[in-house]
Amino acid sequence: MADQLRFRRGTTAENGAYIGAIGEITVDTERDELRLHDGVTAGGTRYVSQSSGAWTPALKGGTTPGAPTFSAQNGFYVKTGRLVFVTMYVGIVTLGGMDGVLTLDGASLPFAAMTSTGRRVAMQVPYQNCFDLPATENGGVYGFLLAGDVTFYASSSTAGNNAILTQSEVKAGGLYGTMMYETDD
Repeated sequence: MADQLRFRRGTTAENGAYIGAIGEITVDTERDELRLHDGVTAGGTRYVSQSSGAWTPALKGGTTPGAPTFSAQNGFYVKTGRLVFVTMYVGIVTLGGMDGVLTLDGASLPFAAMTSTGRRVAMQVPYQNCFDLPATENGGVYGFLLAGDVTFYASSSTAGNNAILTQSEVKAGGLYGTMMYETDD
């Protein structure tokens, strides 16, 4: 039978308090991370995992989600440790009864986002041709990750930032977006 190598294992809290021998490796069983110890530092140095893949972005109305139809729902992510970088393209064909503020359904993100007042993450929208905005809202379009969903806004030269309303300002077309956020996963 072949020899088996097994590292010391423990929870995040246990690893955080542990001072391992110089060169010792431990495994954080909650975060699937390796830690390299130096004989002095509690918790050692964390080496985070990385993954990538596809995800399916879904838009909805903030008041009534509706049943919109899409020509494309393409998303890609890279996750390094607890940071997730996402890109997306959504091609809107019909609104399907969406009503209220346009949002990206947070449940469609590849990993659940940490949400709190200090974690108001912005989604950059480098290109879109699906919004029919007033002439005063010419300062750009962006999204804010609040309470789990990404709400879309337009910058106005006269009234600050205005939420984009599905029934009056959204039409068929495409929407690109990029965002980085933090997760507990």
